[in-house]
Amino acid sequence: MTTKAEQFPIAAIGASAGGIEALKDLLAALPAESGVACLILLHMSADPHSKIVEVLGGHIRAAIKLAETGMTVERHKVYVTPPGFDLTVQNGVLTVSPKDETQHPQRPVDNLFESLARDVHEHAICVVLSGTGTNGTAGLRLAKAEGALIIAQEPATARFTGMPRSAIASEMVDLVLPPHEIPHRI
Repeated sequence: MTTKAEQFPIAAIGASAGGIEALKDLLAALPAESGVACLILLHMSADPHSKIVEVLGGHIRAAIKLAETGMTVERHKVYVTPPGFDLTVQNGVLTVSPKDETQHPQRPVDNLFESLARDVHEHAICVVLSGTGTNGTAGLRLAKAEGALIIAQEPATARFTGMPRSAIASEMVDLVLPPHEIPHRI
């Protein structure tokens, strides 16, 4: 793990239904040298032919990569979880694992937020974007306790409001913003 002097903010961004649109808006506003690393988990079904990096890459100035187990998280980089996989981070290193189909409800965004909060504490930023259900809300509890900054997408700008509304209702959210304003606050 990096030392406190070397530590930089890491933003975990969770989305589901309608998340592609929100991510495009967010990433288009992210500077190439933002000072942060971004870990994106778009909760969607496995698709071996997915071009998620290409789809999102056309809207970003920063370096974007498909997340792989063993990658060290670096400043100014964006890591996208492959569809159908979960992402966690420990000691600044990513672990990508097949989604556990036996877990109900599915909690990939919660798991990402919790692992990031345990790893970088107050340097964590948790962002909840468009999606249905409550995925992400439970993970905010630990993140908030560790001093993370919590941001939810403004529901009026979300295609599906379940995830951001659930996060906001938890009363752990620090900022409620449209996607294009989020990079200016992280």
